[in-house]
Amino acid sequence: METIKSGGSAMSKDHVSPILTNYKPKPPGAGRDRKRVLSIVLVGAVAVAALWYGLSSREGAALTGWTEATVSVGPMDDAVQASGSIEMKRTRTVLSPEAGTLARRVAEQGDWVNSGTLLAQLAAPDLDDALDKAISDISAAEQDLSVLDSNRNFTLEREAIDLGKKRRALNDAEAALVRARELEAAGSGTAKDSADKERALIEAGEALALAELGVRESEQSYRFGRATLLNKLATLRNSKASLVQRIADLNVRSPISGRLLSWKAAEGDVLSRYGVLANLADTSEPEAVFAVAETTATRLSVGMKISISVGGASYPGSVSAIGRETTASTDLGSTVQVSASFEGDTPEFASGATASGEILIATKPETLLLPRGPFLSSGNAKYAYVIEGNYAVRRAVSFGSSKGGMIEVLSGLKEGERILSSDYRSFIDQERIKLGGIK
Repeated sequence: METIKSGGSAMSKDHVSPILTNYKPKPPGAGRDRKRVLSIVLVGAVAVAALWYGLSSREGAALTGWTEATVSVGPMDDAVQASGSIEMKRTRTVLSPEAGTLARRVAEQGDWVNSGTLLAQLAAPDLDDALDKAISDISAAEQDLSVLDSNRNFTLEREAIDLGKKRRALNDAEAALVRARELEAAGSGTAKDSADKERALIEAGEALALAELGVRESEQSYRFGRATLLNKLATLRNSKASLVQRIADLNVRSPISGRLLSWKAAEGDVLSRYGVLANLADTSEPEAVFAVAETTATRLSVGMKISISVGGASYPGSVSAIGRETTASTDLGSTVQVSASFEGDTPEFASGATASGEILIATKPETLLLPRGPFLSSGNAKYAYVIEGNYAVRRAVSFGSSKGGMIEVLSGLKEGERILSSDYRSFIDQERIKLGGIK
């Protein structure tokens, strides 16, 4: 055995170190996997710590600058709130009576016009041309009728002469037959002469009958031709009268007394028949039209009192009509149209002006009340933070009618409870908030 010396000690060449003997190689990538696991654990621990710190800090941050309100008991009107607009009971859309050009606007936007007042004048050359043709056609038809009547007179004269000749010929044939028979009876004539005279009489009668038939046929033809011309004349005269009226209607007049709200066409514009010219409304008879939730509308009835607010002022009125059809609404679901009439004098409102209404149904003598405040909108009208010691706890609530600065509490609160009445937006997602600072 060969011996190797190292550092003053001898070691056999065949000697194997115990460490090397127990060594097992690690799989490829084992070190990287271990580091990855440690990294994930470390990141998770940091995230949990950050979350705990954030929640602890949030819980510990005290709300400052808050205000409070106390639930009280008092009377409240049971009223339905509604929004809508001012409409006019009598409105008209003025249409162009013909296709043509707006030649002149006589009235100005905003003018008060009486029924029948001239608003505008249109130009329609095609109507003038049609009227000229109708007049020409009437003249031609009248001339045709005159010629027909004149020719009829000549025909009657010819027929009278011809009938006279045919009747005389018949009389002559009858006399000749009588004479021939007398001669035959006296032995001076022959049977052949009598037969010839009899045949001549028959032919004379047939000739008269044909002439009379021609007279009747001529009369019928004349009557038919005359009736046709008369019908044609009546049609042409009606057409002329219609054209005259249509041309007169080019002077567009107001159909009602009211305010000219707007022009929809300018001078020189080419209009189609029944194109919109202007909008009119009798602004002396306004009404308020509201969209009311279908479920609420069932509580209403015609005659109920309503306070109508327009432009910051309130006016008394009453419900005049409740619709029978529903309309889909993104805000209120299915709605019903409710109309209200004003009681007493009102200013001249603009058509379409925004209006709100409060329809009084009844008065509740005792109900839970809160002063209105920022908490209503910031709490989406369904949450209130109730003060409990040094904390305010979020609670689900519901509200009802409101009047003046007070709103009715339907559920979620009791008399005497205190709530935060300030803005909730900065903490609305928290179940409770610590209170501090000045109220």
